[in-house]
Amino acid sequence: MKYLLVLVCCSSFISAAFAKCSSSGIYIKNNTIELNKEGLVVLEFYANSQSLIPHLNTKYPVYLKSSESKLTLVVKQIHKGYHLTQVVLIAETSLNELLTYGFHMDKLPRGERKPMMRTGGKLYGKEIVFTVSKSSKQTMPSFAGEPAEQKKTFDVFGCGPAKWVYFKIGLSDTTVKLVKALVRSKIKGTTTGYILPVENGVVAIGHGMCSGPFDFEESDYEIAFALLDSAGNEREKTKPLAFEAPVLKAS
Repeated sequence: MKYLLVLVCCSSFISAAFAKCSSSGIYIKNNTIELNKEGLVVLEFYANSQSLIPHLNTKYPVYLKSSESKLTLVVKQIHKGYHLTQVVLIAETSLNELLTYGFHMDKLPRGERKPMMRTGGKLYGKEIVFTVSKSSKQTMPSFAGEPAEQKKTFDVFGCGPAKWVYFKIGLSDTTVKLVKALVRSKIKGTTTGYILPVENGVVAIGHGMCSGPFDFEESDYEIAFALLDSAGNEREKTKPLAFEAPVLKAS
């Protein structure tokens, strides 16, 4: 399954021969409506919505609200993608596992939609309410072997190509939903990080027609994956694996 943003960021005309991208969007990328006690929330800001990021919690308050308290979500990390920016937030204090918490982003500019979330086949838009996972101690998951490239694709669409490389990763705990991918250009020497979903043991690297976590401006790269703790910090990391960017196959 290609990365979810191919579906949520692009709209099509009736004619399949031409498509266009939308101009803005904010998406909650947690793929479950259960939060850990740290209140880790991953947001993605698409296209024009990226201009809101420097003003989070000044012009645009972001917080979790329960029947007992209102907790500011503090910006912890920012990851720049292709026409897309990921913001990792964490609650200013620990959540109470006996309560539920509504997600709020206030005072958005006119025309900007409230953040949306898709999980378990359901689309959450008007009101997003999180439960809190129980505090029973669990062992930190680990990688079961090194990642391996599974396949790569290059598809041409109306507004540009979609380029993806799929990596198979083994994990000691199959309930792990998110990992951090660290992609390094072997030409420029620069490294880009992005938190991505694990779907059936596979992580997709690249971008769709409109946007995505990684662009491929060069040909040669290497990738490593890092496991995250409950606060979003990098823990165990795999060895770098070399790979080449997808290319359009000659017809």
